[in-house]
Amino acid sequence: MFEDFFMKYSYSIVVVVLAIAIAITQCVKEIKDQKETSDREAKLDSTNEELKRKSDALGQMQEKALAKSEDLAEKQAKAIELQLHLNRYVTGGGNKPVVFIRPLPMYVYPGHEKRPRERQEKYKPIEIFLSNNGTVPLRNVKIRISGSLGFEFNEEGNRDIAAYPNPIKTKTGFVEVGPMTLAKDQSELVFKGNYETWTYKVSYACDVMWENGFYTTIQTFESEPAYGAVLALKNTRIIVGNKEIPDPELFFKEE
Repeated sequence: MFEDFFMKYSYSIVVVVLAIAIAITQCVKEIKDQKETSDREAKLDSTNEELKRKSDALGQMQEKALAKSEDLAEKQAKAIELQLHLNRYVTGGGNKPVVFIRPLPMYVYPGHEKRPRERQEKYKPIEIFLSNNGTVPLRNVKIRISGSLGFEFNEEGNRDIAAYPNPIKTKTGFVEVGPMTLAKDQSELVFKGNYETWTYKVSYACDVMWENGFYTTIQTFESEPAYGAVLALKNTRIIVGNKEIPDPELFFKEE
């Protein structure tokens, strides 16, 4: 009987010990699992923190690279703008020389100012200018003027028949001026024609050439058939090659 009791008691103790051992093992396992979980979380947090630092560093590098790229793009744009300006400065770009013809009121012949009024001979002068209305210089500018060239005066202040025997010149009559350089906003007097007081119509064909282009302008001036009437512009044509430009004002607009 004692042996049976001992056996039961021993069995109970073994069961309790096993239960305790299992509980301890389970507890140890849970502690270990918790530690491993904590370690993993800590490692993950550390990894995330490292990734965040690297991401921030990468973002800063990208911002610096973007800033450098924008700075480089700005410098390149300025360099291109400067190069274009230099090209325009050297070649004249889209700038063009403009022919400006100015009829003037009647003048007294040179040297006739002291004569009595009834003996003073008069004439109608016209001046032709080449102008640069653009922002950059124009180089190697030349002009060939043909048409109604008028007459010149001799030393005595009379008409120089030898210079212009006929006020209305033939197609072979022309005057060439140039080459010259026109600075921006510069005008140059290239021709002055003198005409009889009874001249009521004159025409000019001006061939203009420069380093970056050429054109021909044909201008006609007329006045009322009255003594002393000032000539005024009647018609202007601009021709490039064999093509007439429909809008002369737009043609001279600087590109």
